[in-house]
Amino acid sequence: EWEPSRQQELMLYYTETKLGMEQFNSPTVFGFYRPEFAAEGKVQNAQLVSPEIQLLQTPFIIAYLNGLTSLIDRGLTTCGDGFGTTCAGFLRDEGYEGRLTYTSSAT
Repeated sequence: EWEPSRQQELMLYYTETKLGMEQFNSPTVFGFYRPEFAAEGKVQNAQLVSPEIQLLQTPFIIAYLNGLTSLIDRGLTTCGDGFGTTCAGFLRDEGYEGRLTYTSSAT
């Protein structure tokens, strides 16, 4: 569950440069990809389309994984290539804008 540190809504920053797209900022009215796009190989050979694959580029996949790892390990911060706005320290409970929490429901 998301737990903000300053009672504010979740804001992800720099997603356009880190992930190649920014929420609510599609380059066209049709979204971020062409609906008729087909990835080369088995998908194209089967005459299927896979428009979502058009978004997958290696640098953006790595940035996405780095951002999620930072969010899990340090909370929402810029430390470790995270999506936050500040990096006050590398300690888990220091300088984050919010964090993910987990409570087991097992008895």
